[in-house]
Amino acid sequence: MNGYRLLIATDGSDSARDAAEAATRLPLPPVTAVDVLFVCEPRRVFAYGRSERAAVLDMLNEVDQRTAEEACSSIMELVRRRWPDAAVEALRRTGFPAEEIVRCAEERGSRLIVLGSHGRSRLRRFVLGSVSDAVSMLAPTSVFVGRNAEMVGLAHESVPGVETQARGGLRLVFAHDGSETCEAVLAELLAARWPAGTAVTVLAVLTVVAAFHMEIVQHASPAWEEEKRAARETVEHAVQRLQDVGVAARGEVREAENAALAIIHCAQETDADVVVLGRRAHRRLLARQPVFGGAVAKHVIENATSSVWSVLPQSERTRVVGTDAQ
Repeated sequence: MNGYRLLIATDGSDSARDAAEAATRLPLPPVTAVDVLFVCEPRRVFAYGRSERAAVLDMLNEVDQRTAEEACSSIMELVRRRWPDAAVEALRRTGFPAEEIVRCAEERGSRLIVLGSHGRSRLRRFVLGSVSDAVSMLAPTSVFVGRNAEMVGLAHESVPGVETQARGGLRLVFAHDGSETCEAVLAELLAARWPAGTAVTVLAVLTVVAAFHMEIVQHASPAWEEEKRAARETVEHAVQRLQDVGVAARGEVREAENAALAIIHCAQETDADVVVLGRRAHRRLLARQPVFGGAVAKHVIENATSSVWSVLPQSERTRVVGTDAQ
């Protein structure tokens, strides 16, 4: 089916539902299909005989089936209220979650993967946190790691069946490093139909090397002044383009030892709903790397209190398709 297809991964947790609810407020193109995926992790059963082992596996399979149905039905109800004309399908797979989510997105031609930042229990948060990290790095498309809408203050145009808060629009922090990929992400942001009241902070981060007082030498370098000038020009250009399409925008250039913390702090200070990061594809490694670097994006995804939208622009998606076809 042609059109915009979503893949929403769920494990039945509140985090997964929060992510799906947050995604319904994104200014996406007309959504024509939504796949709701539940991944059952491989079971290891130790029993005395084959018959006992088979009986235990059958019982566990029934439990997984019921859990998957309950988890998917909750998300599907939300999806149908938001996109009543979209074809919605529940999928169940067995395997390692990150691998199955990425594989499913490739097979189904998904344009956006939606998943939560944490899982059903605190004991599995480390594992499931690594799932969102891995999916964000390896997915063949954009990834939205959603968080609790009430916690981050998400408020959008009224969605039937979904409660919203008083303030309208979305507040975004768009991390821009001046790369072609970020310019492509900016073009996609400009093409989106943002709700009234949306405000965007365009942020550039200049990394300061503070070890052994190297920042003193760095700040005295002509190259540093040139880097700051280029960052300011990049931010001002992006702000102007956003304002030209009616989006309230402001720019900021920060100097920090840790780019991820600078992005997170900016999101907290501006009460941002969503942090937008660009991603690019590498042909040889077949890995989709965040523009600010894997460690930075990983830290932002794990620690930001807002949702994180890791955007793989159309130009990069074309490269991924071309690479996979070789």
